[in-house]
Amino acid sequence: MANHMMSSHSTKIVPADQATLVNHATHKLEVVKPFSNEYAREALLEMVIMNNHPFTLVEEQSFIKFCAILNPNFRLIKSTAFRNAIFRRYISERKDIIQYFKRKSIGMVSATTDLWTSGNNLAMMAVTVTWLTFDFVMMEVTLGFRELQGDHSGVNIANCFLSILTEFGLQNRLLCVTTDNASSNGTFIEELARLTKDFDHPFEKENWIRCQGPHPQLSSSGRAGMSKAKCRKVLIADNFDIGEELREDEESPGEDNPFNRVLLPLRDVPTRWNSTLYVLKRDITIQRALDATTTQREWRGSEIHEEEWEKIKEAVEFLNPFALKTRFLEGYKYPTLGTVLPLFTKLLMSLEKWNLDADHSTESREAALVATEKLKK
Repeated sequence: MANHMMSSHSTKIVPADQATLVNHATHKLEVVKPFSNEYAREALLEMVIMNNHPFTLVEEQSFIKFCAILNPNFRLIKSTAFRNAIFRRYISERKDIIQYFKRKSIGMVSATTDLWTSGNNLAMMAVTVTWLTFDFVMMEVTLGFRELQGDHSGVNIANCFLSILTEFGLQNRLLCVTTDNASSNGTFIEELARLTKDFDHPFEKENWIRCQGPHPQLSSSGRAGMSKAKCRKVLIADNFDIGEELREDEESPGEDNPFNRVLLPLRDVPTRWNSTLYVLKRDITIQRALDATTTQREWRGSEIHEEEWEKIKEAVEFLNPFALKTRFLEGYKYPTLGTVLPLFTKLLMSLEKWNLDADHSTESREAALVATEKLKK
């Protein structure tokens, strides 16, 4: 009734001179408070947080001009003060969430965790929990997004994960854990079960849910036969500035050549989906630069021969179907559950077709066979 009155008869509820807007997330009409600097800053703070804008937005001249046009009385603060305001908001909301978990009898929670390696080589770990209220409303909150100190071992992950749950008082409310297929997650679950065995509600290993999307690691055993050691040669110039080398070369092509941009080889990250494919694609892109690098004295013996480049290109063709399907299943703006089985079946068919194609190398056909057997388990 309240929604109907606000959407159809808002003039009878909200004064005519009072501004309103439609919340596109809830599809509800919301009343906009009269202007004040405090209210405007809170709204700006929420916009930056929700849309991941940089803190320096408040110091950009075009944005300052835009705000002045909307309301000359709005006083913007500096980016440092803005950052501090966001941190204060985080601390405040974190305390509210902890108090919420203490006050509410929410029952058990389901957790999801994952690790990333940032661009500056920091290992980051995120933990999200989901639960149902007694009104059967699904709730979700991100408990932590922090740097993982030490190695990526399962024991280290388990300790960090449990410490985050403990901070929010959820160590005895863990129902299940969802992770990806990283090899360290098996040890993580074993250690988590061991650490909680004396708790009121210990975590059961059977409640570990593995992410079910197709993963390029499914064929890792088969790829081992595709001259894996030789393919690793493409990483020899990992810290070598290929772009600078070509710019100093008198015979380097003109501006139309893509090597005028600095493109370095990528590192293969075992826990990142399609990582091997992206590494090999980048190496094909900078093939001429890699070949030029390996002619230098310090890189001799690491040359990638033409037949090896052909195997790398074949590996890219082999891995492409995995990437296409994982990218589709990673989508969040459309439903994907109903497409899992059709995509899974299509992947099996493409692997079986590859295995029967005599034009492909024996090594890649063996890789397709291994991947097929693993998918069917």
